Amino acid sequence: MVRVGALWLLVASTAMASVEAQTVLRGVVVDDATRAPIPGALVQLAAERAAATTDRLGRFALSLGPLPDSLRVTAIGWRPLVLALTEARSPLTLAMARAPMAIAELIVAAPAARPLDLSEHGRWRMPAEAVRSVPPAVEPDLYRSLAMVPAVSFTSPLSARPMIRGYDAQEVTTRIDGFEISNLYHLGRVFSSFPADGAEHVSVTAAPFTSSVGGSVAGVIDVAGRSGAADGLDAGLGTSLGSLGAWAGGGNADRRFFAAARVLHLKALDLVPGVSFPYHFEDLYGSAVFGPASPPVGSRCSAPATTRATRPPISAG
Repeated sequence: MVRVGALWLLVASTAMASVEAQTVLRGVVVDDATRAPIPGALVQLAAERAAATTDRLGRFALSLGPLPDSLRVTAIGWRPLVLALTEARSPLTLAMARAPMAIAELIVAAPAARPLDLSEHGRWRMPAEAVRSVPPAVEPDLYRSLAMVPAVSFTSPLSARPMIRGYDAQEVTTRIDGFEISNLYHLGRVFSSFPADGAEHVSVTAAPFTSSVGGSVAGVIDVAGRSGAADGLDAGLGTSLGSLGAWAGGGNADRRFFAAARVLHLKALDLVPGVSFPYHFEDLYGSAVFGPASPPVGSRCSAPATTRATRPPISAG
């Protein structure tokens, strides 16, 4: 019995010593003037070699070993604080005084920035294949194909007059081979008056753009006409709901020619006695390029043309 009692006392004293050794020291670090918590402060116990960092509310917790010990608190912008610990007092409120720090000169070196090229910013380009792939409303149409461009919209399904980024269509400039064109429409703006077979590609440039573009506060539609092939003659013929179109082009390495035309085939009804169709149009585009084909340098001459007429109905008298 004596041995059992002695063993029990030894276990109990060891457990009490272990509990005492695991005492947790808690506290909060604040500014001595404003009493605002100081987050990110480093709290260290010298003898125990334990450390903790305060949270966003300035709180910390450390396992406290045998006393006496000393507590050291440091933070950038505050004067270090040292506190002697002779007894386990918890929680502690540690107030630190501000101490501005002089930081040595800081030099940041970076490689030279490359010039920012905005020439293609807000620009979309559609090749001729994409232009002719859009299902036509009445005719294969340059303007209606622009519905695939995110910046372009139309006032109604019956209008081929494009608006760029919501601006009024009157603020949109259209150019063919660099020359500004106005009123490029047929039949109340249902479709454009440029033959789709005559286009190499169509580009849309939305404002803002460089001063070299100019002439518009909304955007510019650039139509680049086709050039003849440099290795012979090529031609084609097609028909649509309202017109008959044809194109031909050819040439050699030094000069190339191209022409595209379309006419309203319903005008042929005028050949029937007593029948008179009230509207007709003819569109023509021609180009001539003088200079090597690769690279494409030299002189270019182009000439778009269109005619349209509306005949008033004839009443019997």
